[in-house]
Amino acid sequence: MARLAERVLTLSLVLGLALAAALSAYATPLLRLMGINVMGPTAKGHTEQFLMVQALAALAVLVCLAYIRILRGYLDVATPTVFLGGSNIVNLALDVVLVAWQVWGPLWVGIATTVAECIAAVVFLGVLAGIFPSILSEQRMDIMPSWELLRWEEIRPLIMALSSVFL
Repeated sequence: MARLAERVLTLSLVLGLALAAALSAYATPLLRLMGINVMGPTAKGHTEQFLMVQALAALAVLVCLAYIRILRGYLDVATPTVFLGGSNIVNLALDVVLVAWQVWGPLWVGIATTVAECIAAVVFLGVLAGIFPSILSEQRMDIMPSWELLRWEEIRPLIMALSSVFL
């Protein structure tokens, strides 16, 4: 189970970096595809800024998703719930400080969300690395990204399970 968790974590890091790079590089064409041309110049500028800031959070979001799935495999749903709740509180506090007084615009909403997601990802990586304990277990984990490829025998059951979804 730990070997598979290491591969999932590695895959989330690689895909997160690729997604962040793609969103950053193709932000304007993607927004045009979504219909940004019908917006006014102010809304268009805010949308582009928000997407660029959120592109930086793509890695953190995929790490958080991998973390939740890994701990679900270990039958621990309490730890991700508590840490994600803490992340939402950080996001709310930053929104209140940065946006509520309307001193700064929508860009700062994206910055607050990105900061909260990055904090959550760092804490989640700390739990997986054994730096922080999980809530349900005194035992610390030791799951780090691994660049070793899985053998077909190890991933075949996953492929078979996924293929049944499409039937």
